[in-house]
Amino acid sequence: MGRSQKDALELVVEAAVCMANGGGGTVVFGVNDRAMGRAGAIPVAIARLLDHVMANNPITTVEHGPFHFEYRTYPEIALREAIMNAF
Repeated sequence: MGRSQKDALELVVEAAVCMANGGGGTVVFGVNDRAMGRAGAIPVAIARLLDHVMANNPITTVEHGPFHFEYRTYPEIALREAIMNAF
C-alpha cells in the first residue's frame, strides 16, 4: 500500500532527526523498480530542507593564530527542533 506525500515527508524528517541524534550515517529507503516518478525526490527534499534551515544559521569564523575555527550560530539541537517545527 502506497504512502501519501505527507506520510513520506514525515518519514524522511523522522529519519533525518534520528540520524542527527545518532551522529550521522546513511538512510536507505526501499526501491520500487516499476514505479515511475521524479528522479532523486528524497535527496532533493532533504537538500531543500537543509538549505532552509542553514539560511538562518550563519557561520562565524574565529581566527586564532594559524587556525580559523568556524562555528554555527545555533547548536545542533536548535536545528533539529527547527526541522521538526517546520512541519
